[in-house]
Amino acid sequence: MTSSVPADQAWDEALSVVERGADLRAKSKARLADAHAARAQAESQAVSATRDYCAQQRVEADQYLLEAKLKLSEAEQVKESAEKRAVELEQEVQFRLEDASKKRQTAREYAQKLEDTARIAAEALMEQTRGGAEELANRMREQTAEEIRKILTDLEVARAAAEDELEAQRLLTEAARMRVRSSKFETDSFDDFKQQAA
Repeated sequence: MTSSVPADQAWDEALSVVERGADLRAKSKARLADAHAARAQAESQAVSATRDYCAQQRVEADQYLLEAKLKLSEAEQVKESAEKRAVELEQEVQFRLEDASKKRQTAREYAQKLEDTARIAAEALMEQTRGGAEELANRMREQTAEEIRKILTDLEVARAAAEDELEAQRLLTEAARMRVRSSKFETDSFDDFKQQAA
């Protein structure tokens, strides 16, 4: 009987070791399960944070893109307006040049007409002087001389007016050309700004 007591003890101790081992294994499995759960939660949080960050970046990118499109639209409108103004100024310059040319031609024709009239009057005076009496000739000379003086005066006034008009047209044309160059400079500057912004 004394020999069975140590065997029982040994058996009990063996069972105790097995139970402790099973308990340790259960605790290990529980810790492993907790570790897996913690890892899964961390991965889920990382994915969620990444998704939120990407969504925020996308919203900001869309906002920047919208602002860029608005600025580009405004820039294109400014450029279109500048180009339209440049065309209008070019047309105005062309119109003024043509108008000045017409007025110059009209002034030349009028001056030629006055000269022809004066020449005809002088020739008529000479003819009448040859064929008429001295008194009639003197009277005709005075009358014709007065007419010639008036014609020459008109001619001088017409020439002066034509010169003033041509000078005024030249100044207006030069001013229009300066506006065209200024408008083109603004357009070129805007194109440079647009290229730099791009």
